[in-house]
Amino acid sequence: MDDNLEHIQPLPDPEPEEVEEQPEANTLMERLRAERQGMAEDQTIDISIPGYGDPVLLCRYRLVEGRELQRIMDKVRRQTKDSFDRNLLTTVDTFIAACEGIFIKEPDSEEEPVPLDPDNTGAPMQYEPALAKFLGFEANNAREVVRGVFGENDNAIMQHGARLARWFGNTELTDTEEFLLGEV
Repeated sequence: MDDNLEHIQPLPDPEPEEVEEQPEANTLMERLRAERQGMAEDQTIDISIPGYGDPVLLCRYRLVEGRELQRIMDKVRRQTKDSFDRNLLTTVDTFIAACEGIFIKEPDSEEEPVPLDPDNTGAPMQYEPALAKFLGFEANNAREVVRGVFGENDNAIMQHGARLARWFGNTELTDTEEFLLGEV
C-alpha cells in the first residue's frame, strides 16, 4: 500500500437529507390503502329481484371466485349445447351458488333488509322449494325456484345476472342508482 495515503482521513457519512412530508401524498396513500381494504371486505351485496315492489324482495349474494364460476360453466356445458340455454342456466346456477339468503324490506326504506324466515329457523330462505311453496308456486329444485321467483321471465333473470356479474367485477359497487344505471 502507498504510504502517502495514510494521512488521508475518510469522509464523514453524509447527513441524511430531510424529506419534507407531503400531507397530500400521505392522504392519497391512506386513501389507496382504504380502497384496498374496502375491496377485501365487501364480499356480499343485496340485489332487488324485479317484479316485487311492496315489499321489495332481495337476494343477498356473496362473491363467487373464478374457479367456482368455471365449474358452474363446465357443468352447464355438459348439460346443454344450446347457446341461450347455456347462458341462462349458467346465470341461474350462479344465483344458486352465490345466494346467502332471501330478504325483504319496505320500499324506499333506509332500514336493513329483514331475512325472509317464515318458519323462524334463524336463517333466511334460499333458492329452495320451501321458497317456492311460500310464494305460492310449485318447484322441485333450485333451478325451478329461481325461474319461478323471476316469474319465468328469462330477460329478468339475465338482467339480474348482469347486475350480479358487474358487482363480481367491482365489489365496491352497491345496489344504488349509480350501480343500476351503470354510471360507475
